Amino acid sequence: MTPTRPAIERAQPRSAQIAALDGIRGIAVGLVVWLHLRAQQMPGGWVGMSVFFPLSGFLMTRLILNERSHTGGHVGLRRFWWRRARRLLPAHYVMLAAVVALLIVGGTWAASDRGAVVSSLLYSNNWWQLAHSVDYWSEFSGRLSPFEHLWSLSVEEQFYVLWPIIAVVVLKYARRPLRAVGCVACGLSVVGFAYGLAITRLGWGSTTDVYYNTGVRGAELLAGSALAVLFAARPTLWSTQWARTALDLGAGASLTVIAVLALRLDGAASRFIADGGMFATGLATVLIISAAVRGGAVEALLSSTPLRWLGTRCYSLYLWHWPIIALVTRESSGFSGWWLTSVQLALMSAATVVSYRLVEDPFRRGVRSSMASWSRNAVMV
Repeated sequence: MTPTRPAIERAQPRSAQIAALDGIRGIAVGLVVWLHLRAQQMPGGWVGMSVFFPLSGFLMTRLILNERSHTGGHVGLRRFWWRRARRLLPAHYVMLAAVVALLIVGGTWAASDRGAVVSSLLYSNNWWQLAHSVDYWSEFSGRLSPFEHLWSLSVEEQFYVLWPIIAVVVLKYARRPLRAVGCVACGLSVVGFAYGLAITRLGWGSTTDVYYNTGVRGAELLAGSALAVLFAARPTLWSTQWARTALDLGAGASLTVIAVLALRLDGAASRFIADGGMFATGLATVLIISAAVRGGAVEALLSSTPLRWLGTRCYSLYLWHWPIIALVTRESSGFSGWWLTSVQLALMSAATVVSYRLVEDPFRRGVRSSMASWSRNAVMV
């Protein structure tokens, strides 16, 4: 069946930032934050990272392919990296500086914090934690380091450096560029998946060694990248009504399974990670992304205002949620139970809004543009 003109129009991105993708971000960060707040209620919330990684790979690769399309085949890597740095580094470094100051002033600075901070500045925190035998599954006991959550930013930043180089080289020299880069993404993803299985099956390491490993988690990022290439190569794919309905059904089932995993799965005690469960969750997320892009019931759900609000601010929320949990404890605050959770949530919300409004968004849009916008708003008021 040949897609009709409306179907072709639906197949094209309706905006540079599809609203439902922010909703997926909101789900991912919500799962992780609630795990860290109330681990007994959502022991499997860490699957949220396997939701976020494919989405990051999809969005980043789509940016590369869009730039290539708009510039006649050229992708400026320095410009691409500069935009990523402007988007990510300021809020990250402000958080690090603020938390270090709080630790020093409060007299709780530990010797191990220095290595954690330096590795976070250099986006190698995941490897630092592996080298120092930091066990992800025991992070909720003993002294909570306010920097342990930064392993995932390191994984992503390493991917942001390496994958664009590979993709641009393949796109430049391959006879059939899109097919070639798609095959490379799929091939490397399978290699990463197999590497994760080998670590546990062959006794090379523990589940933490799999969880923190860039090569293993890169498989999930590359699954999203492969989807971006597929949509670029076949813009009308899955754009008919029956295809969109099938995507909705598959994505709905995937969301349900992920919710059950988050509520029931104990990563420290299950074989889920050792058996490739994170990669399977990443593939389920690829299906959800497809449904979000093509439109339908799942897109409407993911585009809801609360999820979008959470998704657009997920970076600032992720940066600040764990330091607040680590620093605002029962011992330091005098609160416990739901009172403690409420205080932590209030502080997270405040820190998220301040970071997003004063650091993340201004640097993303450009400081001059943001100052001009603030000036116009002040005049209007």
